[in-house]
Amino acid sequence: MPNQSDPSMLCTRCREIFDGHWICRKDLATQELVADAAIPYKCIRPSLGPEHEALDEPTEFFEKPDWVKVSPANEANDALYYFSPLHHSLKGVEASAQNGCHLCTILWNKLSHLLEVNPGWDQDTMRRAVGVALIRPLFDASTSPENPRNLASFPLELSYFLDGNSCRENAFLFTIDLDIHPAANLPVASTQGFIPDAGISRFAVGHIRNWVSICLTSHSGCQPMLEANQTQPRQLQLPARFIDVSPSTDKDFVALRETKDIGPSHRYATLSHCWGKVLPVRLLYEFYEQFQVGIAIHHLPRTFQDAIHFTRALDVKYLWIDALCIIQDSQDDWLHEALLMSSVYSGSWLNLAATSSADGHGGLFRTSDPLLNLPCQVKATWQGPPFNDLVIIDESAWSRQIDQAPLNERGWVLQERVLAPRTVHFAHDQMWWDCRNFQASEVFPTGIPDHVFDLRPQLIRAFMQLRSDSEIVGSKGWLRCVEKYTQTKLTFDSDRLIAIAGVAKVVQQLLGRAEDDYLAGMWKQGLAVDLLWRVVSRKGKPESYVAPSWSWASVRGEVSFDSEAYEERVRGNNLAVKVLSSSISSTGQAMGPVNSGCIKIQGPLNRIYLSAPLPPTDSRPLLYRTLKLGSAEFHDQSSFSGSLDNGDWFHEPDLHKRKLYFSRFMTASEPSLDDQFVSRGLLLERCGGVRGQYTRGGTLHIFDATRENLTITGDDGLNVDDYLERDDAGNCIFTVV
Repeated sequence: MPNQSDPSMLCTRCREIFDGHWICRKDLATQELVADAAIPYKCIRPSLGPEHEALDEPTEFFEKPDWVKVSPANEANDALYYFSPLHHSLKGVEASAQNGCHLCTILWNKLSHLLEVNPGWDQDTMRRAVGVALIRPLFDASTSPENPRNLASFPLELSYFLDGNSCRENAFLFTIDLDIHPAANLPVASTQGFIPDAGISRFAVGHIRNWVSICLTSHSGCQPMLEANQTQPRQLQLPARFIDVSPSTDKDFVALRETKDIGPSHRYATLSHCWGKVLPVRLLYEFYEQFQVGIAIHHLPRTFQDAIHFTRALDVKYLWIDALCIIQDSQDDWLHEALLMSSVYSGSWLNLAATSSADGHGGLFRTSDPLLNLPCQVKATWQGPPFNDLVIIDESAWSRQIDQAPLNERGWVLQERVLAPRTVHFAHDQMWWDCRNFQASEVFPTGIPDHVFDLRPQLIRAFMQLRSDSEIVGSKGWLRCVEKYTQTKLTFDSDRLIAIAGVAKVVQQLLGRAEDDYLAGMWKQGLAVDLLWRVVSRKGKPESYVAPSWSWASVRGEVSFDSEAYEERVRGNNLAVKVLSSSISSTGQAMGPVNSGCIKIQGPLNRIYLSAPLPPTDSRPLLYRTLKLGSAEFHDQSSFSGSLDNGDWFHEPDLHKRKLYFSRFMTASEPSLDDQFVSRGLLLERCGGVRGQYTRGGTLHIFDATRENLTITGDDGLNVDDYLERDDAGNCIFTVV
């Protein structure tokens, strides 16, 4: 069998990248070539290689590479050519991967994903595109064994051109990047004894047992969390039911068990999965007793079957799967159990994530090629670059295989990832381990070096902030979780608050907040600043009521809060507004669905007037050129900008006829705008005939180089019905619902 030092099998085209004479372009420019008397030269001319005509002048494409390959002069012109080796077409990469080339397998895994996410491309044309190899060695003067983040790397680029044409104008299509590292610097897996079998192998089980053992014994950050002002972890509230997967009676069956009958002290695994459009087997009232007697494993979706077999292989007796442990035709049971997610996943011994499966039939084990489970190791014979023992990896793998995978597009899964202390992702390429202190994979079983992947993704950073003792830092963690959550998808708008309730519960416990501090996705602490969220990608409003207009949960699509740098300058400073009171009417479950909500605000309030819009064009919606605030007029996008919650307003020709108002929350200088003052506040619309009541329509930013407080002169456009009270300074009391 091969051992760790054995190089991977490469095709001829891949092997040609790692042989020959490579040299840095800066040396070509000064003709300071690597000493080799056997290579004569009089001039330097770019070429695509022996199969293509030399170009008279370097194009922009050739000005880009840091390193190029050189070939000796021919007898005709006594010139030294530099070129980039031709690689396969996309069709050729696919064929080479099928024939066992390790590098082409990695490339095809990435190229096929690119084709999949761009369905509008002409697939036949793209498959004819030919790749040209470029290498860009990056060397850092601080490179040393003691400073591994600065170790040298070799970004390998394959730029693809239409039908293999030369690098002339309009031929370029796209570039694929891989990364080459000195083998001595990466703790990759040994290939010794590897058996390329998909599914539950002794290698897969062995990896996970080892990762769990390390986590349980060495990672304090992965242990049960302490509530604020507590010295002992709280007793987690367990779900009502589990699936007993022990094969003690019949290995072909599992059974539903009620928690009250099995006691609180037992290990259990959880499953994160995509339901898909139809899930053939669910727990319904009519099947409850039958499920307690036994469930035939072969009747279950493939993902459930794989999870059961893997849980058994790990010697864990109980498994929690939402579809089989929550009564799906009982709204009361569903809501009660759904709001226990903070406990269910926090207490999980191991969370199994069917990361690459879009529905229940995909299964856990989706690896298309066993070579993706192994490091691609190359023994280079080139001259020039300083390293010859190399490992080739795809540094975008975590992002593509985990963050952008089907499972993690699902809204419910965000809190499962955040709350579970340890998760194993069954991805398209391999298994990936993720806990709060440590990330690993089958290629990197002893841990992935930080300088290889960015493995502190937004979710992990947000969760670590939640665990902070600082109120401000903890609040930021919540906001980052919300931002990530709003990038995901939910089948039902009504789940928008429920599917993140588990994270909210953890925030409440860690920061010592009261349950009634939670306001439909917002918190009373820092509410005046957090109300200025803005919509990043508009997907309309839910068809039925989900949350009050001032909550991010009232809109579909991605939202964003102000940058952390801006928050640092304004949070806790004197604001122009005060939140006098806030209230929520819930359906009876804390942190669950709400029926209504209202906040009472005291602060500046002005009627605003928009000019009639310019008509829309193909490239933009309606454009409002002038905003009038009192006697001040602001023109174009250079002096004001707005973010509307409802995208339909962008196409509403009579928007300027609506009764719109501006409440300035804060004004601060903005370093990125040469310290120009920026006033931020809410764009509001009057609510029917109720005095002093508004709904939120978005946010508004007004830029002014001189007005630190944006004092409005002239008629503010208000009448007595626009506010509840008004003080001598002109501040109004009003409500937003």
